[in-house]
Amino acid sequence: MLTAALVASLLLVFAVTLGPVVGPNQIALAPWSSRQLHPVNVLGNVALFALPAAVLWFFGWSFRRTVAAGFLVSVGIEILQLAIPGRTTASADVIFNTLGAAAGWAIVSIVRRR
Repeated sequence: MLTAALVASLLLVFAVTLGPVVGPNQIALAPWSSRQLHPVNVLGNVALFALPAAVLWFFGWSFRRTVAAGFLVSVGIEILQLAIPGRTTASADVIFNTLGAAAGWAIVSIVRRR
């Protein structure tokens, strides 16, 4: 059951981030730009990575390992987006995806302790 949850959450991440969209490819390396800090972009990136990170808690992964995995998967996605039509490769996405991984793991940890 846990494996299925992890696979499903990762498939969701990949479906949302690796599909082509209409428009030109862009590279946004300034994470403080207003477009990158739009609330929908920030919350979407955090929420997207919180789910698989929460599942990793149940697998017994440490906080550090989970955050590192979130970071590495996010960097991989951003690199792949360079070759996918219409995608934006953004440093802000890496930051907020990594924060999402941290938040997902921490939320489950706090809730399960209570």
